[in-house]
Amino acid sequence: MHDLEKFFKAMSDETRLRMVMLLHKRAFCVCELTDILGESQPKISKHLSKLKDMGFVTSERKQKYIYHRFITDNQAISRMIDIITQETDEFASLMKKADACDCVTLPRSATEA
Repeated sequence: MHDLEKFFKAMSDETRLRMVMLLHKRAFCVCELTDILGESQPKISKHLSKLKDMGFVTSERKQKYIYHRFITDNQAISRMIDIITQETDEFASLMKKADACDCVTLPRSATEA
């Protein structure tokens, strides 16, 4: 039950919810997230740090970029995120922005799971 409590606390912030929807699908670097979400780099970094402290985000360095991805062992949480992304119109819009992101990083195939 503690995992669900942490998850709902993390999702109480709109920026973190939008980030989790994206990070659940594939890894992103901070510059991509700032571009997609239209938020400042310090704000994105602060929310990533909070998600990482809660155990929901892992980071991996690839060349000069650090890519962040959502992680959970809790199947209920994973299914909830899948439902949120399927039922939220904003997710499709966010993924279109992600596909059009002009942040020059690694090819998308290198960041997909």
